[in-house]
Amino acid sequence: MKRTFLVITSMAAVLFVLGGAFTAKDNSTAGIEMPEDIGKIIKKSCIGCHSDKSKNTKGKTKMNFDNLLNGKYSKGKQIAKLNSIVKTLSKGKMPPPKFLKKHPERALLPGELKTLSQWAKNEMSTLMGK
Repeated sequence: MKRTFLVITSMAAVLFVLGGAFTAKDNSTAGIEMPEDIGKIIKKSCIGCHSDKSKNTKGKTKMNFDNLLNGKYSKGKQIAKLNSIVKTLSKGKMPPPKFLKKHPERALLPGELKTLSQWAKNEMSTLMGK
């Protein structure tokens, strides 16, 4: 009886350790870095609608920079959100024209678009191990 208990307990411990190792790797949320220049761009043109503090429910649901950077998203979701940034910027959809009518000073300049897009691409590559 004691031997059976020891065997089962040992097997459970091994499975727990192995399972934890694979799960931790797959669900890693580390790796997103925001350099100062990127932070300034996002603060100027994005964070007002895309953060936990935003009153814009739709904006913060679609993209929430707080969640992207603080580990609330899985690695896969981080990659998807970064890819969404690249696609959205390439289409010129952000900030939206309706918002820019009231706040033209928050428009993304061509250099800022390029910098922000390149940052998102670089972070995606890092997360994907390229």
